[in-house]
Amino acid sequence: MLAQAREKAAERGLTNVEFGEGRFRAPNYDGEVDIVVSNFAMHHLSDAEKREAIETVAALGPRRFVLGDVMFFEGDADADVYDPEVDDPATVGVLADAFTDAGFSLTAVDRVGEAVGVLTAERPGERA
Repeated sequence: MLAQAREKAAERGLTNVEFGEGRFRAPNYDGEVDIVVSNFAMHHLSDAEKREAIETVAALGPRRFVLGDVMFFEGDADADVYDPEVDDPATVGVLADAFTDAGFSLTAVDRVGEAVGVLTAERPGERA
């Protein structure tokens, strides 16, 4: 993903963007962070660990956090898109509460597949 993002930025002539990899518990970055994107990683964490991860990312000060992942919408409890041996999807409500408690407001909740969604959270007053 990082290689593709760098390639797309270069194709568009963007020079004011940096891409970096981080970990939920140790983001490994101390500069300014504008947007954080997490795809198909957080569903491996328990609900408490998800909350901790969102709080850790919030401490970096991004204006936007985009989360694409396995998550339960109403009626998804029986979804056959995850392995309970290694996955622990949360409900959209649990994720929304964690984002809100970390100082974000949900600006978009998009269901993109069975038990798969994209949540966009922004800091109030900082919408682009």
